[in-house]
Amino acid sequence: MATAFQTLALAYYYTGNQAYAEHAALLLKAWYIDPSTRANPNLKYGQGIPGVSDGSQYGLIEMVNLPNIIDAAILLYNNSKAITKSDMEKFQTWVLDFHRWMIESDLGQKEDNGKNNHGTWFDVQALAYEIFTGQRDMALQRINDRTKTRIASQIDRDGAMFQEIRRTRPLHYSLYAETAFITVARLADKVGVDLWNYKTGDGRGIKLALDYLMPYLEGSKSFMKKDVAAENENFAYAVMLRWAAYKYKSTKYLKAADKMLEGSNSHDIDLIYPDSSGSDLN
Repeated sequence: MATAFQTLALAYYYTGNQAYAEHAALLLKAWYIDPSTRANPNLKYGQGIPGVSDGSQYGLIEMVNLPNIIDAAILLYNNSKAITKSDMEKFQTWVLDFHRWMIESDLGQKEDNGKNNHGTWFDVQALAYEIFTGQRDMALQRINDRTKTRIASQIDRDGAMFQEIRRTRPLHYSLYAETAFITVARLADKVGVDLWNYKTGDGRGIKLALDYLMPYLEGSKSFMKKDVAAENENFAYAVMLRWAAYKYKSTKYLKAADKMLEGSNSHDIDLIYPDSSGSDLN
């Protein structure tokens, strides 16, 4: 749904074809607005395991594409009549309710305490929802109290992300964690906080982690341990690198992004990839 909604919103924006906007609005209403069809604003059953648990804290990461849906909804609302003011207010109410469940539920609080990329992707969601629903002060508090702490605790002094390296797909999870940090930095920009250049007292930061990964992205070095399963995620990481190239004014990142796009799957259009293997904690 997220991929379809984004594609339709962009198709309308670039072509002006009202049919794209109308079908996108139909999706938004079905999933988040119409009481007879909409999803409940919680993930109590996310990554549930029959016979073991109804739901898991790790299920929350499955919603990391909702910020992209919000972005596309704003694009449509500002440029078409397919999404009305009433529709947007009801969508905001759904997001507000989901955010409240995230922050207050036991599952949400456990995920908020995640020590690896799960915690950072929680911040991505929380910040996106807080900004969208006008909770700017809450977003600022999260950045200062949680996100900066994650930079200090997840990134080593050489830029390696040791919580990800110990997993079965170390390169994938390291890149995925860095994508989360860059996405958080993009959101922090919206409330006037520069995380792109933020450093801890001993020099840990988002750019340090990215530069640690660059030789592996460029292919000049092989990662210390191979992923147990490879997958084509070049498009997602090219997006990450293009944002880095723009913010750091670096042709190095831009060239690496272009190289990754040459080998990307043309059907991969999601900007964020959910980590659906939350059980892989070791």
